[in-house]
Amino acid sequence: MDKWDTAPAARDRLFRVIDEGKIPGVVSLAGDLHVNIAGDLKRNFADENSPILGVDLVASSATSEGDGADMTPGGQRSLEANPHIKFFNGNRGYLLNTVTPGLWRADFRIVPRVSVPGQPAQTRRTLVVETGSPGLKDA
Repeated sequence: MDKWDTAPAARDRLFRVIDEGKIPGVVSLAGDLHVNIAGDLKRNFADENSPILGVDLVASSATSEGDGADMTPGGQRSLEANPHIKFFNGNRGYLLNTVTPGLWRADFRIVPRVSVPGQPAQTRRTLVVETGSPGLKDA
């Protein structure tokens, strides 16, 4: 399981370096979970008031595990239990990132059904990170 909470010692060392070094604008890009997820990286995920150290953007797979779904029971449970997670989607697709000096824009692009040829890709959600303002925001 390739998630932040499966390697707590390594995660805590990395987050400590980011926090103590005052490293701004950290964006983690990941995949391999077969879903789209976006969330804030917090020094202490159990404390809602803990500072935001950066953001985590996880892109879905393009075709694995069939069509996927906009929401799954597991996705709903994750959102309810983790206020730092700002977005979950189980459709297939990809993540389009546009980065400028003042803004990181993440467009979560999905295909509603990969089992049907010719389905158009569409943007399911767009989130941004503004320079100097930690955390994810809707575009």
